[in-house]
Amino acid sequence: MRVIIAAAGTGGHINPGIAIANKIKKEEPDSEIIFIGTDRGLENDLVPRAGYELKHINAYGFNRTISLENMKKIYQTFHSIKEAKKIIEQFKPDVVIGTGGYICVPVGMAAKKKKVPVVLHESNAFPGVAVKMLSNKASKILVGFEDAKARLPKAKKVVVTGTPTKVKKVEISALRKQELLKENKLESNKPIVLFFGGSQGAKSINNSLLEIISKKQNQDYQILWAAGPKQYDQIKNELKEKYSIEIDNIPNVSIVPYIYNMEEIMNIVDLVVSRSGAMTITEIANVGVPAIFIPFPFATENHQEYNAKVLKNVGAAKIILDKNLTAEELNSTISNLVKDKKVLKEMGGRRDPTPVLVTTARDTVDDRIKGLDSGADDYLIKPYDLDELSARIRALLRRSAGRADPVIERGELKISPATREVTYKGEPVILSSKEYALLAALAERKGVVWSRAQLEEKLYNWDNTVGSNAIEVHIHHLRKKLADSAIKTVRGVGYMLET
Repeated sequence: MRVIIAAAGTGGHINPGIAIANKIKKEEPDSEIIFIGTDRGLENDLVPRAGYELKHINAYGFNRTISLENMKKIYQTFHSIKEAKKIIEQFKPDVVIGTGGYICVPVGMAAKKKKVPVVLHESNAFPGVAVKMLSNKASKILVGFEDAKARLPKAKKVVVTGTPTKVKKVEISALRKQELLKENKLESNKPIVLFFGGSQGAKSINNSLLEIISKKQNQDYQILWAAGPKQYDQIKNELKEKYSIEIDNIPNVSIVPYIYNMEEIMNIVDLVVSRSGAMTITEIANVGVPAIFIPFPFATENHQEYNAKVLKNVGAAKIILDKNLTAEELNSTISNLVKDKKVLKEMGGRRDPTPVLVTTARDTVDDRIKGLDSGADDYLIKPYDLDELSARIRALLRRSAGRADPVIERGELKISPATREVTYKGEPVILSSKEYALLAALAERKGVVWSRAQLEEKLYNWDNTVGSNAIEVHIHHLRKKLADSAIKTVRGVGYMLET
């Protein structure tokens, strides 16, 4: 099998691509795999390290705004389609796989022109622009979250696979752990906290850490800090010039540009502080390490906060919003956690909110006990009636509702995301799917005004067939079912939930 993987920019796009490539090579060792990226991104480091050939095209991401610079990028995209088409003609792949990000657009379009099947993977619950643009051209879209399916209405086939990653729970030998500690100038007698803000680094996290280090506030823990390749030199200079601190000579602190062996490091640290991209969430859940998430506040559809709540709601993580982040708050939260090993252990064991139902022909008592002891929430023996299966699934969802997504309460309005049940003044409210989606969006962020364009995008995923007054019609219906005063119109801006 011959495979092209389009992955560029950040580790959140590149690492899933590498994980997919590794899996293909494991299952089919004779497979030939190449990557397509740019000459600017992290792919130029990560892809060759993983042992794969990288081809370059001159592609750029672009914004949905009108500007001269953006028009140049859009024009360049058409040129990059020709570049990708040439690579496809030469390599003759059986399939092209894209892991999101702007590189997928020209490569996916070129593959479609050459009649090569396109498979996309979207890690986030809220699909990105590239995946949306290609959703009707891809043969199949693989998603990390169930919620992403509903947000890709034009897709031919969407399959929930989770996010591919090589980071998982593994036993690190005592000898290898000592080697890793020595490599990173850390000791074994004090808790280790891993800080990273994604492959590019996170400025707000980095600034808080600079203050913690300069004031020597980390007395209860050691710091392993992946600052990001683009920010490492800046941090090094700031430590020296502003605080007279040499980056290589800080007690209980190790600062590196990037961590290449995250599959090992994640298994020896006691706590992780990070952004909450889908890849990070998956890795932390796989390992079962406690986490403090600081979601990136400008992520599309606020998806990082949504991602973080998946683990927060099962007790596996804490969240500090970026707007509330201070060195004092961060240090206090970390210190309180690392001082209580029992709490850390409990957090590490709570990572998967998804109920598990086992269906099997094995019908002995021992078989059922083994299945339940292995983590299953219910056990159904074949042959079974489909109505019983459906009833058991509904029961599991009801029981897990408190774990997966807490009820949203806005005054006398209550919304259960897990069951999509809505009550107002104690009475159930029957809503259409669009009405529910609109109400959930308005309730998601208290006191926030949503523009009509934002609501259209959330409800219709940029569908050009949206009627000019579609949002107004849904608002009207919601007011009739709740109260006239439940949703406020902010003239010239949009709508907000008043209740």
